[in-house]
Amino acid sequence: MTIGRIDSSSTASDLLALDQNLCAELTGDTGAQIAAMLVLSARDSRNLSRAAEEAEEQRLTALEDQQVEELREQAADVRSAAQTRALGLLTSAATDIGCLAIGTSTPTAQLESSALKIGDKVVQSGLGFIASEQDFEASIHAADATQAANRAKHVERELQDLNEVQRDASQLARSAIESAAELVRTQNATNQATIFLRG
Repeated sequence: MTIGRIDSSSTASDLLALDQNLCAELTGDTGAQIAAMLVLSARDSRNLSRAAEEAEEQRLTALEDQQVEELREQAADVRSAAQTRALGLLTSAATDIGCLAIGTSTPTAQLESSALKIGDKVVQSGLGFIASEQDFEASIHAADATQAANRAKHVERELQDLNEVQRDASQLARSAIESAAELVRTQNATNQATIFLRG
């Protein structure tokens, strides 16, 4: 590969694929070696930047996963508390039934009132269990929605990274081509001056 063979038709991926063996292949072609070193330097810089971006992406993903897990745990805690309250009402109703059974000399009106209160506690307990399950399901759906939104953000960040890589590769290719062209012009000017001085 020589300077003359680095032109605008070279793709960014071709230039980014250069490795350490390139300089050895370009022995004797100083201009091409300089252009290759510029490309390698830019590639190494981009690799370091990419590694930092990947570490940050892993950190963000871990935080987002932790957020979803906390939402799920919170949903389970809320359900457990609601079920405990419902069970407390049911226990209270059972205690009231036991008290009524013991107090057989209680007037009928008071018995009817107590029976209504007991029935109300049983109904509230059942509704509490149902509500706790519905709240739990709603909270799980909210956690799932948060997880889906986090995944969408992750994909968006990946697309932005790919656009940046493409932009950097294009800029790198232009820079390498411009450097190579300048080196060719300088070399041609030097050759013409040498011919002129010899002539």
